[in-house]
Amino acid sequence: MAFLQFVPFILIVIAANLGEERRGWRIATYLLLLGLDALFLFAALIAALLALAARQGLLVSEEGMISFLGSDPNWAATALSLAALGIAAAIVLLPPVRRAIARVLPINPASVVHATALAGAVYFTASTVLPLALFGDLSNLGDLQGVAIGHAEAWQQTLALALLALFGVGTWVRRQGKAALERLALRWPTPSQVAAAAGVVLGLLVFDYLWSIGWYALDPAGYARVGNISKQLLGGLFNPLGAVTLGLSAGIGEETLFRGALLPRFGLVFSSLLFMVVHVQYAFSPALVEVFIIGLVLGLVRQRANTTTCILVHATYNFLGVMLAPLYP
Repeated sequence: MAFLQFVPFILIVIAANLGEERRGWRIATYLLLLGLDALFLFAALIAALLALAARQGLLVSEEGMISFLGSDPNWAATALSLAALGIAAAIVLLPPVRRAIARVLPINPASVVHATALAGAVYFTASTVLPLALFGDLSNLGDLQGVAIGHAEAWQQTLALALLALFGVGTWVRRQGKAALERLALRWPTPSQVAAAAGVVLGLLVFDYLWSIGWYALDPAGYARVGNISKQLLGGLFNPLGAVTLGLSAGIGEETLFRGALLPRFGLVFSSLLFMVVHVQYAFSPALVEVFIIGLVLGLVRQRANTTTCILVHATYNFLGVMLAPLYP
């Protein structure tokens, strides 16, 4: 289940909020985070051993490995990535490092919740970097039935991201319902904000279409490759009901977390970079730059209106993007 992979970090986030005022929970949070980092390093060791075994010809045949994983894995790159991420996630927990980060991001270096958020940013990065290190990008996997996203997976991820946001701001621990919603800027949009949202959606759709036209003209092969990845990964949702799922699930989950919870602590640019990083299906391509720009726009909407308006923009943009897909190159 897509939701289960988020459960360990959701529990750590809850412990971190309890640890803001309770020393025992604070210690437990840091131990849990260091335990996750140790798992990254242990996995790096395993990947390094597999890389060495592959070089010595001790693994199963290349055809057998490709048949099992769907692609020829790069164990050496995976080992380096795992080690780098495990070390990075541990380094951001160091007080001097957090104090340095606090000079450029609006975080409290003494807060265990903010330390957990920094580690979480590394873990989110891992969700993107590791598949790229192992396989190159999803286009190398061919048959994506094992990783394709359907209605259930999309809504499970939405639930996980929403819970991360709610527990991240201390809902039911440091903040009760109304205060938590205010921290997340989840307020009913005014009529003027709804009208502004409609204008932003129109602008994003025009931008997306022009970006696609330019990308197709300059790199038709790359455009087609990323398009095929999206179709394989999300093809089951390229229909009216799927458009509703893609719109609402991404709008609710991603905006509540990235714009509602993280933007006030990570700032506009860094939260947009993190938003870009988690869109692994686009590999390294102009699509990622476009996602970053869209993240910046949504962040500005959050700053000038509220997170609910961001959800409205994101959900409508995704829905119309699916419905208008046949008009694209």
